[in-house]
Amino acid sequence: GDTSVRELTVYNNGCASLNVSSLLPSNSAFKISPSSGNIPVGDSLKVTINFVPTLGNFYNASLIINSNDSVKVICLVGSGGVMPTAGFGISHENTCQGEVAFINTSSNGSTYNWNMGDGNFYTTANVTHFYTKPGTYSVVLKVTNSAGVDTITQLVTVNPLFVDFSMSNDTILKGAQVNFYDSSITAIAWRWNFGDGTTANVQNPSNTYNIIGKYQITLEVDDANNCTRYASKDLYVVNHIGLEEELLESLKYTIYPNPSTGKFTIESINTNLTEVTLVVSDLNGKEIWRANGSTRSKTEIDLSKFSKGMYTLSLVKEGRTLANKKLIVN
Repeated sequence: GDTSVRELTVYNNGCASLNVSSLLPSNSAFKISPSSGNIPVGDSLKVTINFVPTLGNFYNASLIINSNDSVKVICLVGSGGVMPTAGFGISHENTCQGEVAFINTSSNGSTYNWNMGDGNFYTTANVTHFYTKPGTYSVVLKVTNSAGVDTITQLVTVNPLFVDFSMSNDTILKGAQVNFYDSSITAIAWRWNFGDGTTANVQNPSNTYNIIGKYQITLEVDDANNCTRYASKDLYVVNHIGLEEELLESLKYTIYPNPSTGKFTIESINTNLTEVTLVVSDLNGKEIWRANGSTRSKTEIDLSKFSKGMYTLSLVKEGRTLANKKLIVN
């Protein structure tokens, strides 16, 4: 339980030595030291009182000081709190996905702080967590209440099937080849769907795209534990206009957020945007949006009414294209 310490001093201001034969508390939650002593004339005895409650409760007691002079009674009052005890159990719910349930078995806790060992944190009493990669993780539970803190650490080992891949380029010209690189962990079989009706069953394939458009690439993998998982990413195939990103003069500008849900902001520190025409084209080079900059340094571009996909923003001044930039609406 909670522990606190107080001190009191017994003074001898009399004419003879004061013999304190006993210092007795009426409640065992109060520990007295020393329990007796002899105090010369003009001297004192320092008494330490340790309060050690066993339950969360209020405690009242009397400290009885017996001496050869008199009997004194001092009232003692304490408020006890029970320290929390941290504990939790572990249950593997879905080994393929790395799903683990952590069952809180702590007592006397009021707040809970979990560190899952992989950069994730929770403050709920019980936690269900998905580990994305195989490994052994150190899980820490910190339990607190008004009386104090207790912490427990346990190791959990998981072996989920982690699936991921990368592409040599996520935006290509029509007729170009894309290389795909598997970065899955523990996979032993691969099934690729390139989004154009073609497939492959090797680990690191390639594919050529001859039609402009947006393609969803999906990789599905298996491991030795009969687990199956998949991941998907988008690939854009464009003509030369859609792919081009160039800066024809020392124009300094930023566009954010990009990708976005349709609304973009363009800022420039060295060009008056009110003198620039902003032109947005689709993958086929068809103009879909045009406006002049609304202020000198910042303006908004709203493509929220258009379909998801990739577009090209051109900054045009006096008939001259200053820059082209990809915009992605997702």
